[in-house]
Amino acid sequence: MPSNTKTPAPARKIPNLRLHAQDPETRLVRTVLASERLLGVLPQDELDALCTAHAAAEAAVVAARELPVAGDNIEAELDAAHRAGKPTDVAELVARFGAAQAARDHHAAAVRLLGTFPGRYTDDIIRLIVNHTAAFYGALQDDLDALLDRAEPIVTALDGVSSADEAFDKGKADEWAQLRTLTREYHDLRQEHFNLLRSEDLTNFAPGSPRLAAAMFAGISSVIPDLASREKTADLMGRPLTLPFPVYATDDVAHLLAAVRQRSALQPYVGTPEDAGDAELQVRLGTAGVPAVRGPDGELVTARPERSISARDLASMYRRAANAGFDKIAEEREDRARGIIPD
Repeated sequence: MPSNTKTPAPARKIPNLRLHAQDPETRLVRTVLASERLLGVLPQDELDALCTAHAAAEAAVVAARELPVAGDNIEAELDAAHRAGKPTDVAELVARFGAAQAARDHHAAAVRLLGTFPGRYTDDIIRLIVNHTAAFYGALQDDLDALLDRAEPIVTALDGVSSADEAFDKGKADEWAQLRTLTREYHDLRQEHFNLLRSEDLTNFAPGSPRLAAAMFAGISSVIPDLASREKTADLMGRPLTLPFPVYATDDVAHLLAAVRQRSALQPYVGTPEDAGDAELQVRLGTAGVPAVRGPDGELVTARPERSISARDLASMYRRAANAGFDKIAEEREDRARGIIPD
């Protein structure tokens, strides 16, 4: 099946930029420079011109530092003249000293001037990358949409198959292999996405966090409304509460299957940190039993704007939601023990 994803730009000579700071801009630049997919989003002529200029400027600095500076061995000559009893032409000595010092000063000035250019081009490359932040997410979104479109007919052909063994038994091994190939492609795309997110925000996109799920699926709160309460939560037997599908295992075929089969509900997308923050808030409000809508300005507000919700109220709602989950688990275990619910 032909691929509709963008072809990464050919490998180029990327300069070894001196990036010492650990701020979000620097992390973003490192992330983009390490990804041919993301580098391909940038204006190629402009990027190539800056890379060429940076390489030429670095080479000029090296050449200038290695350039020998003509100097006189005046001290040795004076020693030999004194030992031979020859008179010293002081005026000539001063002139020679002046010429030698001027040569050293000119050399140092040239090195200083040339040394300003690599940093100038580094700053230009940083600005070019940072100014295209939104374009990186947009390009990944285009690639994700194309990948899901390619996966849909394969998933349809699988006709409900959900495992490799089942695919083999039903003669769908070829379709499963195709979906597994797409899963690897999907996983690579999501890793690029996660790297972007973490370059901008180091704290909120840890593996298994609700905000990470919200960055992948805008509609995650409608499919798993209690996602936030399931985080690091176990049942009465100490077993982790399971999710309807492996939300965070982007390398699992079951993840891609769910993304395709529930595409309209999950709304898979490439969310920015801001998008994910909004979607996670919906998850947490849903877990607490608080409906949320978007106001006229696009901001999320509770469905009852006449009463604001304090942090204490929201925390209390989270606890009540978690306790309700525990109670439900206990009731189900009792019902199973009585034979009301089959194991």
